[in-house]
Amino acid sequence: MAIKKSIRADPRWHKFIATYRDRTEAFAQKVCGEKPTWQQNTLFAAMNIPDNWVSVSSGTGTGKSSGTAIIMLNFLLCYPESRVLLTANKVQQVKIGVFKYLKIYFKRIVRRYPWIGDYFTLTDEAFYANESKGVWCVVIKGYRVGQEESLAGEHALHMMYIIDEASGVGDAAFEKITGTLTQEDNRLLLLSQPTRNEGYFYRSQHDLKRTNGRPTAGTFEALVFNSEDSPIVKAKFLVAKYIEYGGRKSAEYMIRVRGLFCDALSGYLISRSLVEEGFNNKIVHEEDWGYVLTCDVSGGNWRDSCVYSLARVSGRDRTRMVEVIDTKEMDGDMGAVDFARYVIANIVPYYSNLTIGVDAGSMGGEMIKELARKGVANVIPINWGSPVHSKSLRKQFFNKRAYASAMVRDALRYGNIKLFNGGVRESMKLIEQFIKLPFSYVEKGDGLQLQMMGKPIMKKKGINSPDIFDTVAFFWIVDPIPSAEGLEKTGVWDEGDEDEYDHADILDA
Repeated sequence: MAIKKSIRADPRWHKFIATYRDRTEAFAQKVCGEKPTWQQNTLFAAMNIPDNWVSVSSGTGTGKSSGTAIIMLNFLLCYPESRVLLTANKVQQVKIGVFKYLKIYFKRIVRRYPWIGDYFTLTDEAFYANESKGVWCVVIKGYRVGQEESLAGEHALHMMYIIDEASGVGDAAFEKITGTLTQEDNRLLLLSQPTRNEGYFYRSQHDLKRTNGRPTAGTFEALVFNSEDSPIVKAKFLVAKYIEYGGRKSAEYMIRVRGLFCDALSGYLISRSLVEEGFNNKIVHEEDWGYVLTCDVSGGNWRDSCVYSLARVSGRDRTRMVEVIDTKEMDGDMGAVDFARYVIANIVPYYSNLTIGVDAGSMGGEMIKELARKGVANVIPINWGSPVHSKSLRKQFFNKRAYASAMVRDALRYGNIKLFNGGVRESMKLIEQFIKLPFSYVEKGDGLQLQMMGKPIMKKKGINSPDIFDTVAFFWIVDPIPSAEGLEKTGVWDEGDEDEYDHADILDA
């Protein structure tokens, strides 16, 4: 059996490590052929320090994956018997991200230094020194709650533990990981967007971080990378996220773009000042508008009331303009059938091209049947708990209720909705419902998903069902028939429109 050649016997390697070991900026430029950003160079400088522990809270697109690949290559090529442990919640995502860049840079390295290719091997999921496979290598470890023991048992003189998406990794896992870092040069790198205001990653950016002028006062060198400051993040992306997330101070923008922890990860969705401004907004429809009537239906047993809102509506999603011209709460003894008959007698005859959205939950089905029996056209059942109509929005919102609630908030922020002022008592009740909407953000895939508190839980907390608010939020679920387009149109988008759309919101929740 042939004896594997050792790179340690090659004088070219000794010259290589004398030039590039722990000089990652120079390594990136001259060996990998990459011009790093200032943020990447800041990270390189931190990881060049033996035994250093580094925490990076970052927005999107700052070059974390490519920078991590360069750090790994510099460490592995320059230290004998070195190990890099790569851990994340979603191992496949790490393989796609970091290993993509490992392939790119290793190919360039071998082109510049062909002899390195004689000593190291890179596959789709592994990188190792041929002479010491399984020891001098990259090891990928998946993280699962309850299986933290698998993260322990790693020891080497020169070892680097990299935890991607560290905000979602539990404290029990970090206890196992940090327990392995016992030797002279054991480096630790935490990379994440700041999605949780608790846990080990949060602490690495707060009470465990080193403060200026006191380098030994904490465990971690804490870095924050803002996407706005990155030369590789395009202005077009920042503008799109500014609009999508609702401004620089919104939770999503602070976390996903600015790399900052946000106190508003839960609480109430809409402030009183926004609601009060909503009564005075002036709406100018830049697109053809249509009349939409939205209905929340009760059982007529005095426990709650049927409510409707009527508005001129144009646009879609965050460009939707809503001009509410009437909101009315019916007497508590009015049930679904009587509510349908009221709408038929007092609203349908007076508004052309009217689209009617009815909450299909509870007693709403009875109202829909009565409207159909009387031959009323353009009635759209609303399934409040079903997924949102497009793939991109489904990543952000748990269901249509969460989506529509956020759209109302954003419309109030940008003056795209005018609320109906029905008098002091009615307006106070509307305000009370708008400002008591508990919500939270949870991690979903690689993003944050907004969820509204369930109404049974709200009830236990003494918060009544926000029926008036719901009828306003329904305007983002039901689409208008533009007044200039005639009655042949339906109240839903055409099949060819963006992403996917549920053409019939049949109740399944």
